[in-house]
Amino acid sequence: MDIYKQRYNFLLCCFSRMYGVNKVDPQMIYFCKEWARSDREIPRIDLNKLDRFIHEQYESWNRGA
Repeated sequence: MDIYKQRYNFLLCCFSRMYGVNKVDPQMIYFCKEWARSDREIPRIDLNKLDRFIHEQYESWNRGA
């Protein structure tokens, strides 16, 4: 699996943990695609902190969209 797919799938897992699989919407999916294509690093922290970090990044991105 290439790095893009790994990053994309990992980010989708974060949203699924935070909101539940059925609540992941198209805008969240688009965010995951954009993030996965970027050169931004995913921090190596525990999953709860990571989910919070991704949520904050998403909210920031969402406000700028």
